[in-house]
Amino acid sequence: MTDDQDKLRQEMEKDLKMEDLSIEDLGRDDIRMLVRRLEERVQKRTATLTAINERLQQEVTDRRNTEELLRATLEAAENVGFVMIRLLESGDRIVEFNPGAEKIFGYSRKEVLDQPISRLQSPECIARFPVIVERLRQKRSGSTSELNLLRKSGDQFPAIFSAYPIFNDKNEMIAILEVVIDITEQKKAEEKLLQYQDQLRSLSSQLVLTEERERQYIATELHDRIGQSLALSKIKLAQLRTKLDTPDTTALLDSIRELMDETIQDTRSLSFELSPPVLHKLGLEAAIEWLAEQFQERYRIHIVFECDQNDTRLTDDVSVLLFRAVRELVLNIVKHADASRIFILFRKDNHIRIIIQDDGVGFNVTETESDVNRNAGFGLFSIRERLRNLGGYLQLNSRPDEGTVAILVMPLHREKGRSDIA
Repeated sequence: MTDDQDKLRQEMEKDLKMEDLSIEDLGRDDIRMLVRRLEERVQKRTATLTAINERLQQEVTDRRNTEELLRATLEAAENVGFVMIRLLESGDRIVEFNPGAEKIFGYSRKEVLDQPISRLQSPECIARFPVIVERLRQKRSGSTSELNLLRKSGDQFPAIFSAYPIFNDKNEMIAILEVVIDITEQKKAEEKLLQYQDQLRSLSSQLVLTEERERQYIATELHDRIGQSLALSKIKLAQLRTKLDTPDTTALLDSIRELMDETIQDTRSLSFELSPPVLHKLGLEAAIEWLAEQFQERYRIHIVFECDQNDTRLTDDVSVLLFRAVRELVLNIVKHADASRIFILFRKDNHIRIIIQDDGVGFNVTETESDVNRNAGFGLFSIRERLRNLGGYLQLNSRPDEGTVAILVMPLHREKGRSDIA
């Protein structure tokens, strides 16, 4: 008999004793019933052990997570400085200085204990510190600001400075706990990012002008070469027609001449769309007025243009940028606004202001500006960034079913350092 069978027999005998029976008194069905009962008991015990095991495993996992969180917290604390100062009439003195503060400031704890807090402060911080202390005393709560502090080497560095007041039983503020986080690397990263943004804006402006030069070149080629060749071909067709007087030949030549007329007109229109000569010869105001006439004729939408003063002398980069921006905004209105009227107002004082207003369906400005994947959103983003590079900005006011007002603003006199890109 195996051990399992012996244990099974012992369990059966135990159950039989409870019922004043013996194995010899049992039939086969009774034995089977007892076996099932024992199997059920084993299953219950197994399930209980499984649940206990899963709970233990979860506890082990939670403990590991807690240990990792604690380790990460300790590592983070090593980069945070804790400085406690005692407020005294003779001067505020440092009474606590943790390893994180040693790492940040470059001092050892022994070097700064009982020393004035001004050893860690830049002139800016020394000037502001009494105001911070008084604010803590009145508000009785912590205060956070960004200040320049002072290392042992004498170098200033930017830091997030949080101060928390400590009061005694008499409700007197006797000390301040300062939490210092060195943000030198973050500031460097921000400066580098701003430099990249400036470079990208400058590159964008250069690309606009390069594109405009290419447009002018292509438009000139279309007008001077292809346009003139077509015009000359038309003249020769007219001469040929006078020499051929058969009806069939005359009809064919007339048909070719009509096609030539259409091609010449298309070439002129394309050259104007690529780079309207009016922009470079007559200026921005005349170009916008011409643009309004073109859109009104092509899209059958009423456009009103008003200008308070003509002959505004602008550099090429500003003229091209504003003209392209107006064209983009008006095109967006035609495509998306379902408007019946557009008003374009040109105003000039110390700034150039071009106001574009429509009576269309409007939109949610926040959602459109955040969705750069939409064509309209990307167009607005591009306009805003290019204006910013030249010292201007785009202002949008719109609500659903209330139309839209877009204002392009550009200073007439730009700051030094913003050279024209030619």
